[in-house]
Amino acid sequence: MREAMLGMQRSGLPPHLLFSDRDFTADDYDVLCRLDETVENRKGAAAGTIDSLPTQAVPPGGLLGAAGEKLSCAVCLEEFVEGAELRALPCLHKFHKGCIDRWLGQKACCPVCNREVKLG
Repeated sequence: MREAMLGMQRSGLPPHLLFSDRDFTADDYDVLCRLDETVENRKGAAAGTIDSLPTQAVPPGGLLGAAGEKLSCAVCLEEFVEGAELRALPCLHKFHKGCIDRWLGQKACCPVCNREVKLG
């Protein structure tokens, strides 16, 4: 036991991380969520900004990438199916309208490239 303690001290890790190999509980998750809610730089886009972003329907055959692969929404990870409503951001990344609208309500940036979503 003494050797293990000395090894941990020599590891250079801060003391609060030395014994963190325990299972996390729902209470831990709740604490993290409350901490996240207090971070002040988590400001979503205005509803008018979100609504002004262009939408389009997925064309027949779906959306294909440069290599011919079917593209998917980076928020929900589901493939874009024919007829689904998409929203395009100024950076040109596309998402399911419902997915990106919820995302932008919390964070005013693209979930792929982190570019700020603003008008003008």
